[in-house]
Amino acid sequence: MRKYSLLFALFIVAASASSGIARARFTYQQLDVSLPPFSLRSGERIVQYHCEVTENLITRLKTPFGWTMEIDNASAHVTAKTVYGVSALTQTDLDFFDQFLTVNKLKDVPLKIEISVGITNNSDESVTRTVRFSTQELKITPVP
Repeated sequence: MRKYSLLFALFIVAASASSGIARARFTYQQLDVSLPPFSLRSGERIVQYHCEVTENLITRLKTPFGWTMEIDNASAHVTAKTVYGVSALTQTDLDFFDQFLTVNKLKDVPLKIEISVGITNNSDESVTRTVRFSTQELKITPVP
C-alpha cells in the first residue's frame, strides 16, 4: 500500500511540475481593442459585428443587451447580432466600441485582428453595408 501511495505522490508532483512548465511557456499581454471613429449615414443602425483574432485569444467581448453571440473558440472568432430591431446600435451608441474587446496576445506571436460591422437601413434588419477594420486601423492599448 505504501508503494502505491509513494507512486501516487510522485505522479502528483510530476503533474504539478509539468503543468507549471507548460504555463511558463505561454506568456501573454492583455490588450484592449477599440474601433476607430466612424459614422453612420442617416437612418442606419448597426445590427451585427464579427471579430476574428488569429493565433491569439479573445478573453472579453462586450455584447449589447438584446443581442445574441456565437463564439467559436477553435478559430477564435465571435459573431454578435441583434435579436430585436430596437436593440440595434445607432450613431449615439458608437462609444460602445471603445474597449469592447480584450485579447491575450501571446509573446512572439503576431497580432492580427479583423472586425466587421454589419449596418442596415431597412426595416427587416438585413445587412445592407459592411465596414471592415484591420489590426492597423484599430486602437489597441495594454490593459494596466
